[in-house]
Amino acid sequence: SNHIIFKCPHCEQLYLDVEYMSYNTCGAIHYSDGYKEGDMITSGVVIVKCINQACLQIFHIEEALLIAEPKVDEVLQTEWEAAFNMKKYVPSSDSFREAIAMKYGDNVEDEQALRIWLLRIFNHRFRKSGAEDFNSIEKMQYTQNLQRLISLVERKDNDHLLFLAELHREAGEFEKCLHLIREIKNAAGYIQAIIPLISKRAKVKERRVFVIGE
Repeated sequence: SNHIIFKCPHCEQLYLDVEYMSYNTCGAIHYSDGYKEGDMITSGVVIVKCINQACLQIFHIEEALLIAEPKVDEVLQTEWEAAFNMKKYVPSSDSFREAIAMKYGDNVEDEQALRIWLLRIFNHRFRKSGAEDFNSIEKMQYTQNLQRLISLVERKDNDHLLFLAELHREAGEFEKCLHLIREIKNAAGYIQAIIPLISKRAKVKERRVFVIGE
């Protein structure tokens, strides 16, 4: 793995992140919305709201200024102690909705990527059992994001059809979910394995995100 130190483009706040040389999902938890979590999974965050209370500006990770790529034993040096570890960063739905309203959602591809992240952030509360449902405002925001995301996803191949089916399931549109699943032809591999899991939940009108594998 490689450690990187980057800086907020609006202030002097430093951040520490890890780039794994070999992307290893062994032992990771995989969810139906495409989110993965595990020790060897990078944070993957693309939008950051600066943690510096004097700044609090939103920036895209590609705008961050690369400061250094220290070795593992160099990370604990005094000069990097002020760097905030991105593993501890918790992205908020507000920062992503604000980013979508800003220049970061100017084209379809970028908007779709941001809205997928926003969906996953909303879904985070349901990744643990016993979570409370959305309040009325959150439900409205969640639904609006889902509907817009559904309109952005093209039916290009089986991967896209399956993802679109899952979006409709999470939106509570269970018949549309099942109809899209029936459109998938010659399913193989992980798609073949996931189809019955999504179908089963759609048939009992279950819309929450769920674990598809570990």
